Amino acid sequence: MKLFRPDTIKEAVELLSIHPKAEIVAGGQIVVNQIRQGLYFPEALLDTTSLLELQSVTESDTHIWIGAGVTHSRIASDPIIDRCLPALKQAAEQIGDVQIRNRATMGGSLAYADTIKGDYWGLLYALKAVIHIRSSNGSRLVPIDEWIKGLHQTALNKGELIEAVELPKCVNSEYRKIQLAYPETIGMTRVLGEFEAFVAVSGLMDRPFFMTDALDGMDDFSLQLKGHTFDYVCRPVSTQIEYAWHRIRIEYRRMVEGE
Repeated sequence: MKLFRPDTIKEAVELLSIHPKAEIVAGGQIVVNQIRQGLYFPEALLDTTSLLELQSVTESDTHIWIGAGVTHSRIASDPIIDRCLPALKQAAEQIGDVQIRNRATMGGSLAYADTIKGDYWGLLYALKAVIHIRSSNGSRLVPIDEWIKGLHQTALNKGELIEAVELPKCVNSEYRKIQLAYPETIGMTRVLGEFEAFVAVSGLMDRPFFMTDALDGMDDFSLQLKGHTFDYVCRPVSTQIEYAWHRIRIEYRRMVEGE
Protein backbone atom coordinates (compact mmCIF):
# COMPACT_ATOMS: atom_id res chain seq x y z
CA MET A 1 0.00 0.00 0.00
CA LYS A 2 1.41 3.38 -1.01
CA LEU A 3 1.30 6.38 1.32
CA PHE A 4 1.37 9.99 0.10
CA ARG A 5 1.80 13.03 2.34
CA PRO A 6 1.34 16.21 0.27
CA ASP A 7 2.21 19.62 1.70
CA THR A 8 -0.32 21.68 -0.27
CA ILE A 9 -3.80 21.23 -1.72
CA LYS A 10 -2.33 21.70 -5.19
CA GLU A 11 0.06 18.81 -4.62
CA ALA A 12 -2.74 16.72 -3.13
CA VAL A 13 -5.07 17.07 -6.13
CA GLU A 14 -2.20 16.42 -8.53
CA LEU A 15 -1.50 13.16 -6.70
CA LEU A 16 -5.19 12.27 -6.80
CA SER A 17 -5.26 12.83 -10.55
CA ILE A 18 -2.44 10.28 -10.91
CA HIS A 19 -3.80 7.92 -8.23
CA PRO A 20 -7.60 8.41 -8.36
CA LYS A 21 -8.23 5.31 -6.23
CA ALA A 22 -6.14 6.64 -3.33
CA GLU A 23 -8.16 6.91 -0.10
CA ILE A 24 -7.98 10.28 1.62
CA VAL A 25 -7.32 10.14 5.36
CA ALA A 26 -6.99 12.85 8.01
CA GLY A 27 -8.15 11.73 11.44
CA GLY A 28 -8.26 8.13 10.22
CA GLN A 29 -11.12 7.22 12.56
CA ILE A 30 -13.00 5.32 9.86
CA VAL A 31 -10.59 4.24 7.11
CA VAL A 32 -7.66 3.29 9.34
CA ASN A 33 -9.91 1.27 11.64
CA GLN A 34 -11.39 -0.58 8.65
CA ILE A 35 -7.88 -1.39 7.42
CA ARG A 36 -6.83 -2.66 10.85
CA GLN A 37 -9.87 -4.91 10.97
CA GLY A 38 -9.11 -6.30 7.53
CA LEU A 39 -12.32 -4.90 6.07
CA TYR A 40 -10.81 -2.55 3.52
CA PHE A 41 -7.70 -2.67 1.33
CA PRO A 42 -7.13 0.60 -0.58
CA GLU A 43 -4.39 0.77 -3.19
CA ALA A 44 -2.96 3.92 -1.62
CA LEU A 45 -3.56 6.41 1.19
CA LEU A 46 -3.30 10.17 0.85
CA ASP A 47 -2.64 11.75 4.24
CA THR A 48 -3.97 15.33 4.44
CA THR A 49 -3.03 16.07 8.05
CA SER A 50 -0.23 18.46 6.99
CA LEU A 51 -2.50 20.55 4.75
CA LEU A 52 -2.92 23.70 6.83
CA GLU A 53 -5.22 25.11 4.14
CA LEU A 54 -7.84 22.56 5.23
CA GLN A 55 -7.59 23.44 8.91
CA SER A 56 -8.97 26.97 8.96
CA VAL A 57 -12.25 28.46 10.14
CA THR A 58 -13.05 31.79 8.47
CA GLU A 59 -16.02 34.12 8.26
CA SER A 60 -17.60 36.86 6.20
CA ASP A 61 -20.43 39.14 7.26
CA THR A 62 -22.99 36.41 6.56
CA HIS A 63 -21.23 33.03 6.29
CA ILE A 64 -18.56 30.84 7.84
CA TRP A 65 -16.23 28.34 6.14
CA ILE A 66 -14.99 25.27 8.00
CA GLY A 67 -12.04 23.44 6.47
CA ALA A 68 -12.30 19.71 5.89
CA GLY A 69 -9.35 19.13 8.22
CA VAL A 70 -10.89 20.91 11.19
CA THR A 71 -11.40 18.45 14.06
CA HIS A 72 -14.55 18.11 16.12
CA SER A 73 -12.63 19.40 19.16
CA ARG A 74 -11.70 22.51 17.21
CA ILE A 75 -15.31 23.01 16.16
CA ALA A 76 -16.39 22.70 19.79
CA SER A 77 -13.90 25.34 20.93
CA ASP A 78 -13.52 27.74 18.00
CA PRO A 79 -14.63 31.30 18.92
CA ILE A 80 -16.06 32.03 15.46
CA ILE A 81 -18.28 28.94 15.56
CA ASP A 82 -19.24 29.61 19.18
CA ARG A 83 -20.35 33.13 18.26
CA CYS A 84 -21.91 32.50 14.85
CA LEU A 85 -23.26 28.95 14.95
CA PRO A 86 -23.78 27.65 18.51
CA ALA A 87 -25.74 24.58 17.40
CA LEU A 88 -22.67 23.31 15.54
CA LYS A 89 -20.52 23.77 18.64
CA GLN A 90 -23.10 21.91 20.75
CA ALA A 91 -23.24 19.05 18.26
CA ALA A 92 -19.44 18.74 18.13
CA GLU A 93 -19.26 18.56 21.93
CA GLN A 94 -21.44 15.43 21.90
CA ILE A 95 -19.58 13.41 19.26
CA GLY A 96 -17.94 10.26 20.63
CA ASP A 97 -15.30 10.72 23.31
CA VAL A 98 -12.44 13.19 23.59
CA GLN A 99 -10.02 10.94 21.71
CA ILE A 100 -12.38 10.71 18.74
CA ARG A 101 -13.11 14.45 18.79
CA ASN A 102 -9.39 15.22 18.82
CA ARG A 103 -8.78 13.16 15.66
CA ALA A 104 -11.95 12.99 13.59
CA THR A 105 -12.67 15.86 11.19
CA MET A 106 -15.50 17.68 9.48
CA GLY A 107 -14.30 16.33 6.13
CA GLY A 108 -14.43 12.78 7.46
CA SER A 109 -18.02 13.23 8.62
CA LEU A 110 -19.03 14.61 5.23
CA ALA A 111 -17.22 11.87 3.31
CA TYR A 112 -18.49 8.99 5.49
CA ALA A 113 -22.02 10.24 4.88
CA ASP A 114 -23.84 8.52 7.72
CA THR A 115 -26.83 10.84 7.82
CA ILE A 116 -28.61 8.62 10.31
CA LYS A 117 -26.05 8.73 13.10
CA GLY A 118 -24.07 11.90 12.40
CA ASP A 119 -24.65 14.87 14.72
CA TYR A 120 -24.09 17.61 12.13
CA TRP A 121 -26.61 16.62 9.48
CA GLY A 122 -29.69 18.33 10.87
CA LEU A 123 -27.93 21.69 10.89
CA LEU A 124 -26.29 21.12 7.49
CA TYR A 125 -29.69 20.47 5.92
CA ALA A 126 -31.51 23.17 7.86
CA LEU A 127 -29.06 25.87 6.77
CA LYS A 128 -28.57 24.52 3.24
CA ALA A 129 -24.83 24.01 3.58
CA VAL A 130 -22.60 24.07 0.51
CA ILE A 131 -19.60 21.76 0.18
CA HIS A 132 -16.48 23.04 -1.58
CA ILE A 133 -14.68 20.44 -3.70
CA ARG A 134 -11.20 20.60 -5.29
CA SER A 135 -9.57 18.54 -8.01
CA SER A 136 -6.84 19.00 -10.61
CA ASN A 137 -9.58 20.36 -12.89
CA GLY A 138 -10.48 23.17 -10.49
CA SER A 139 -13.18 23.79 -7.90
CA ARG A 140 -16.89 23.10 -7.71
CA LEU A 141 -19.69 23.58 -5.19
CA VAL A 142 -22.18 20.92 -4.12
CA PRO A 143 -25.37 21.88 -2.23
CA ILE A 144 -26.09 19.60 0.71
CA ASP A 145 -29.34 18.42 -0.95
CA GLU A 146 -27.23 16.97 -3.78
CA TRP A 147 -24.42 15.58 -1.64
CA ILE A 148 -25.87 12.34 -0.28
CA LYS A 149 -26.36 9.55 -2.81
CA GLY A 150 -26.99 6.79 -0.27
CA LEU A 151 -25.55 5.45 2.99
CA HIS A 152 -21.79 6.15 2.82
CA GLN A 153 -22.22 7.38 -0.77
CA THR A 154 -21.68 11.00 -1.80
CA ALA A 155 -21.30 13.22 -4.86
CA LEU A 156 -17.51 13.20 -4.37
CA ASN A 157 -15.84 11.80 -7.48
CA LYS A 158 -12.56 9.95 -7.81
CA GLY A 159 -9.68 12.40 -7.90
CA GLU A 160 -11.52 14.98 -5.77
CA LEU A 161 -11.16 16.08 -2.16
CA ILE A 162 -13.37 18.04 0.18
CA GLU A 163 -11.93 21.49 0.84
CA ALA A 164 -14.51 23.07 3.17
CA VAL A 165 -18.15 23.39 4.06
CA GLU A 166 -19.89 26.77 3.90
CA LEU A 167 -22.77 27.67 6.22
CA PRO A 168 -24.74 30.86 6.81
CA LYS A 169 -24.39 32.33 10.26
CA CYS A 170 -27.24 31.52 12.63
CA VAL A 171 -26.74 32.90 16.12
CA ASN A 172 -30.14 31.63 17.23
CA SER A 173 -29.56 27.91 16.83
CA GLU A 174 -29.53 24.99 19.23
CA TYR A 175 -28.70 21.28 19.16
CA ARG A 176 -29.99 18.57 21.49
CA LYS A 177 -29.23 14.85 21.47
CA ILE A 178 -31.72 12.23 22.59
CA GLN A 179 -30.23 8.97 23.84
CA LEU A 180 -32.34 5.90 23.15
CA ALA A 181 -31.24 2.33 23.89
CA TYR A 182 -27.47 2.32 23.33
CA PRO A 183 -26.07 3.13 20.83
CA GLU A 184 -29.07 4.68 19.08
CA THR A 185 -29.51 8.45 19.28
CA ILE A 186 -31.61 11.16 17.69
CA GLY A 187 -30.38 14.67 16.96
CA MET A 188 -32.65 17.72 17.04
CA THR A 189 -31.46 21.06 15.70
CA ARG A 190 -33.50 24.23 16.13
CA VAL A 191 -32.85 27.13 13.78
CA LEU A 192 -34.44 30.52 14.32
CA GLY A 193 -34.10 32.77 11.28
CA GLU A 194 -35.37 36.22 10.44
CA PHE A 195 -38.56 34.92 8.85
CA GLU A 196 -38.96 31.33 10.05
CA ALA A 197 -38.09 28.85 12.77
CA PHE A 198 -37.98 25.09 12.55
CA VAL A 199 -36.49 21.97 14.10
CA ALA A 200 -34.54 19.46 12.00
CA VAL A 201 -34.59 15.86 13.24
CA SER A 202 -31.85 13.39 12.32
CA GLY A 203 -31.38 9.77 13.32
CA LEU A 204 -34.52 8.07 12.01
CA MET A 205 -34.48 8.30 8.23
CA ASP A 206 -31.87 8.41 5.50
CA ARG A 207 -31.70 12.18 5.91
CA PRO A 208 -33.08 14.79 8.32
CA PHE A 209 -36.69 15.94 8.22
CA PHE A 210 -38.19 19.16 9.55
CA MET A 211 -40.47 18.91 12.55
CA THR A 212 -43.59 21.08 12.56
CA ASP A 213 -46.65 21.57 14.74
CA ALA A 214 -48.62 19.51 12.20
CA LEU A 215 -46.26 16.54 12.60
CA ASP A 216 -46.34 16.96 16.37
CA GLY A 217 -50.07 16.31 16.20
CA MET A 218 -49.66 12.99 14.38
CA ASP A 219 -50.17 9.76 16.25
CA ASP A 220 -48.96 7.29 13.61
CA PHE A 221 -45.37 6.69 12.67
CA SER A 222 -45.07 7.77 9.06
CA LEU A 223 -44.58 11.23 7.64
CA GLN A 224 -45.79 12.78 4.42
CA LEU A 225 -42.90 14.97 3.28
CA LYS A 226 -42.63 16.60 -0.14
CA GLY A 227 -45.07 14.13 -1.62
CA HIS A 228 -43.21 11.04 -0.40
CA THR A 229 -44.07 8.80 2.53
CA PHE A 230 -41.16 7.79 4.71
CA ASP A 231 -41.67 4.99 7.21
CA TYR A 232 -39.54 4.75 10.31
CA VAL A 233 -37.69 1.58 9.45
CA CYS A 234 -34.07 2.72 9.68
CA ARG A 235 -31.61 0.57 11.62
CA PRO A 236 -32.33 -0.87 15.08
CA VAL A 237 -33.96 2.39 16.11
CA SER A 238 -37.12 1.14 14.39
CA THR A 239 -37.54 -1.46 17.13
CA GLN A 240 -38.18 1.33 19.63
CA ILE A 241 -39.96 3.73 17.34
CA GLU A 242 -42.94 4.46 19.58
CA TYR A 243 -40.61 5.57 22.34
CA ALA A 244 -38.45 7.52 19.87
CA TRP A 245 -41.45 9.37 18.46
CA HIS A 246 -42.65 10.14 21.99
CA ARG A 247 -39.25 11.62 22.91
CA ILE A 248 -39.09 13.65 19.71
CA ARG A 249 -42.47 15.24 20.35
CA ILE A 250 -41.58 16.12 23.95
CA GLU A 251 -38.22 17.62 22.99
CA TYR A 252 -39.77 19.50 20.09
CA ARG A 253 -42.25 21.22 22.40
CA ARG A 254 -39.47 22.08 24.84
CA MET A 255 -37.34 23.60 22.11
CA VAL A 256 -40.19 25.62 20.64
CA GLU A 257 -41.17 26.87 24.08
CA GLY A 258 -37.55 27.71 24.93
CA GLU A 259 -37.18 25.31 27.84
